[in-house]
Amino acid sequence: MIDLSADLGEGAPREDEIWPMIDSANVACGGHAGDDRSMREAARRARETGVRFGAHPSYPDRANFGRRSMAIALPALRESLLEQLSRLRDIAASEGVPLIHVKPHGALYNDAHRDRDLAQTIAAAMRAVDPTLAIVCAASSQMAAAAGEAGIAVVREA
Repeated sequence: MIDLSADLGEGAPREDEIWPMIDSANVACGGHAGDDRSMREAARRARETGVRFGAHPSYPDRANFGRRSMAIALPALRESLLEQLSRLRDIAASEGVPLIHVKPHGALYNDAHRDRDLAQTIAAAMRAVDPTLAIVCAASSQMAAAAGEAGIAVVREA
């Protein structure tokens, strides 16, 4: 199966036009972009269009849109990820939309592709928020390996 996905809730113009064309959405949840209003709107659009709803957490780096690697202590990153994921999960639940997956954003995704400790931090935050969440990542990444160790389903990205 091919799943067309898009990173949404990031404030791009004409984003609303994308929803009917995709199967899954990765929604910014406050780290690099997004706020309660944009997350709620995204959850409503997912419900209306039948799009699978996922989180798109990042380093806590709104100034650089999560595009730069950060030297951040892993416990602090875990707390930020817990906050981002929990916030989106709660908003989605209030709109009757299940949170299905997590696809890290930008530099966090790229760094965790190679860094096992970082990948394990992401997996731990995911399990703490909802152990049924899947992670979207490259099959050959450290994220996939860490997810497998944590019992997290992997959605392979190409």
